[in-house]
Amino acid sequence: MLLAAVTLPSCFREHPTLFKHRSAEFYNLTPYASLLLTDMSLSVLEVYFLAVILFFWVGMRDSLGNFFYFLGMLFALKCVGQALSRLLCTLYQKQVTANSSSLVIILVFSTMGGLMPSYASIPSILRWLGWVTPIAYAFKGLMLNEFLDFDRFDCCGQE
Repeated sequence: MLLAAVTLPSCFREHPTLFKHRSAEFYNLTPYASLLLTDMSLSVLEVYFLAVILFFWVGMRDSLGNFFYFLGMLFALKCVGQALSRLLCTLYQKQVTANSSSLVIILVFSTMGGLMPSYASIPSILRWLGWVTPIAYAFKGLMLNEFLDFDRFDCCGQE
């Protein structure tokens, strides 16, 4: 999700060429679809290396199913970030405006995603943001993946 701000400059570099070719009816949009597929393959590699390093370095549960779930969640967040950057690229004419709005959106998404404030501590008028953010769903899914049927903690405090 944080890579949405990184994807914006490349999207804005492609923007004028796309509209010039489309207005001149030079060729169809197939090369741009292939560009998206190329971006997707690079994203898969990037997410895979990040997932391998994070999963085993942090010491998460050593299950193959848990690893692939973690990998899938990271890939889904990467796709959401790229979709957000492409949406902002089409909505705004200037890259500066898109960069600033992407940073604000990412700040709101990560703040209301359940990482920092608990749901009860969020003001009631802003609680709907917790249901809109994709980071909240990824966070809840990753916590369930890691701590469901987890019996390593002794929370009873027996003496």
